[in-house]
Amino acid sequence: MIFTLFIYNLVLALVIIALAIPLYMEKIHINRWYGVRLPKSYESEQNWLKINKLWAKKAFLWSSLYILADVIIYAVSIFLTPENELIFVLLFSLLPVLIAAMLFIAAIIVSSKMII
Repeated sequence: MIFTLFIYNLVLALVIIALAIPLYMEKIHINRWYGVRLPKSYESEQNWLKINKLWAKKAFLWSSLYILADVIIYAVSIFLTPENELIFVLLFSLLPVLIAAMLFIAAIIVSSKMII
């Protein structure tokens, strides 16, 4: 069970990194499907590119930390007894929620700091 959650979390973090790469490289122009879609980002193409690039940097950082936490939790879980395993399963289950919340908050902060 813990190994399955480890793989799930690892794949999720890698997908977030893969989705952030085109945003960081400023390859994605204003659209309604892909990128940080906040009112400030729709004000101009320049805002869109800068906000998405800054968000992509945050996504790289948080996903890297996410992978690190995932590896540490999995490494520690190898030494757990079955009674303590439930705690780590809950921790693994919360990681995706925490990363999503951090990325959403980062998008709002990045957008609010943009002065163009």
